[in-house]
Amino acid sequence: MSIGVHNIGQGCVSCLDYDEHYILTFPNGYGRSILTVPWVELGGECNINCSKTGYSANIVFHTKPFYGGKKHRITAEIL
Repeated sequence: MSIGVHNIGQGCVSCLDYDEHYILTFPNGYGRSILTVPWVELGGECNINCSKTGYSANIVFHTKPFYGGKKHRITAEIL
């Protein structure tokens, strides 16, 4: 049995020395195996953007498949 939380909204990380503001979204959160040995995992996509520099990144948090596979994997792309 699992519990899932869909995180909505966005956050802002400011780098004051460089006057940069990074806007980021949040991945979903999951509580897995809540009746036996519980563990937490993130899943979904997170985007980070800076309008001043034009830097952006897409981070994908991969959830563990039901059978096999590995926990806690991510892939990222910097644009």
